Amino acid sequence: GRVSTRIRAEKAPEVDELRLWRLLQEEGTSAAGLALQLTWQAGLTLEEIAVLTWGQVDLEAGLLRMGPEKTVELNDRLVQLLKKLQEEGGGPADTVIRSPRSRTAMRPDRLSRITRTALVRAGLDDLSLRDLRQDYALRAGGEERILRYAREQGFITRNALMELFQISKPTAYRRLAQLTERS
Repeated sequence: GRVSTRIRAEKAPEVDELRLWRLLQEEGTSAAGLALQLTWQAGLTLEEIAVLTWGQVDLEAGLLRMGPEKTVELNDRLVQLLKKLQEEGGGPADTVIRSPRSRTAMRPDRLSRITRTALVRAGLDDLSLRDLRQDYALRAGGEERILRYAREQGFITRNALMELFQISKPTAYRRLAQLTERS
C-alpha cells in the first residue's frame, strides 16, 4: 500500500547528507567527528559517547559492548576511524574521546558544544545530535515499523510518526517524504 503523508504545505529543511559526509571527512578522528559519527552511524547518545572506553570497543568483531543489555554494531567506516584513533594510544580503561590538551575524558557539555560548532561551521545549523540519532533509529529497523503501521491503519500521518518514534516534525517529514518517493 501507499504511504499517505497528509502534510501541509510547510516543508522542513532537508538534511544535506553530502555536506554532512564532507564534514565527517574533514573532522576525521577529532572529538566532534567521532561524536557525530557515533551518533549518526551507531545511534549512541552524547552521554554514552562521553563515557565510552576502549574496553567496550571490539574492533575485531566490529562491536561496541555497552553493557549486558546493549551491543552496537559498527559499520566499516567507524571501525576504521576507531582503529586509527586507537593507534594514537589509550588503554582499556581510557575513554575513547578525550580532551586534546588534558587527555582526560571529555565532559558531555563540552562535547555537545564542539559538535554544535562543527555543524554550524559546515552550514548544518538546523541539525542536532538528537536529529542524527533519530535518523539512525529510523534507518535501523524503523521503516518496517512505519510500513506495518501504515498497512494496519491504511495510512500514516506525520503526527502519528512523531508519536510512534518520539521524533521531531522535520525528522518525521523527511522520513515520510523519503518513503513516499520510493513507493
